[in-house]
Amino acid sequence: MKLNKIIGMAVGLAMILSASTVVFAADGDNFVVGTPIDLESGEEVTNLTAGQKILVPVDYTTDTSTVTDFAVRMDYDTSVLDFGIAYSDLTPGEESAIFSYGLDTYLQTDANYEYICAIDPIGTWRGNRFTATGTLGTNEPTEGQVVSAWYSAVAASVDNGPETYFCFTVIDDVTLDQLNFELFEPALGRGESSVNSDVEIDGTADKLNACFGAFNINIDSNALPYWIQALYVKVGDSDAVQVTEYSTTDNVNYAFPVRITSNSGNADAVTVEVLADTSTDEAGNEGTQSKVSMGTFEVQLNSPTSYADQTVSAQ
Repeated sequence: MKLNKIIGMAVGLAMILSASTVVFAADGDNFVVGTPIDLESGEEVTNLTAGQKILVPVDYTTDTSTVTDFAVRMDYDTSVLDFGIAYSDLTPGEESAIFSYGLDTYLQTDANYEYICAIDPIGTWRGNRFTATGTLGTNEPTEGQVVSAWYSAVAASVDNGPETYFCFTVIDDVTLDQLNFELFEPALGRGESSVNSDVEIDGTADKLNACFGAFNINIDSNALPYWIQALYVKVGDSDAVQVTEYSTTDNVNYAFPVRITSNSGNADAVTVEVLADTSTDEAGNEGTQSKVSMGTFEVQLNSPTSYADQTVSAQ
């Protein structure tokens, strides 16, 4: 069986792939907790490694497009995260990255000014008409719970982006195999968009490695009458997409992990067909056939926490 491991991929139902969650769109009065950002690389991450420093964006959305004050609280998994990033652990590049989130960025620290607890791009001084404050500026964070509060003497514009970044240090790994991992409880908060418009707000939090369906395509290469040059999956009515990520312990039995990352039609299940480009010789010069079916199976679209095994073979 000829296989080349290159880049892993996730398959989106109806060819709609997962979108970035750093930029948000306003949808009523709400808080949205986005995907963690690695401080060193500046990239979103879904697998966390002990010792990693991450920023978690929290966006306050409102139909009024302005805010005079807000407070947001969220609960986090203390087995994975430690709240705050120590000043003493910052590299020069990481320190520069923190301040790149906005000119005169307002940092919330612990009482001893040893840890950066949150970054508020909205919390900047603008002459003497605008002030910003944070409850974490003088208080120690509560174990398992983080709070950020901000206010202004005049209404500030709510941009299409986060108003707060909570800072964490990762103390235990979260791997790509841990599907739909709930790192945070939904955020709770209060926001005031205009005079006498105080509202209680329920928030939402992204799951790490979020997906609607997940499965392993299992293949016993000894049972195949041909060589596989390329493997594909066809999800519902979408086009076939090549799958390249695999694992094997004996170079005989192979498992190809696939995640379905979107479900635009809110379907309960979808049919998946496995296809292969085959040949009768290893080099792929003889007896070639394109997209030969290796079987179909149904995948439930819910919120899986592990990959379901699906075995396919020559038809």
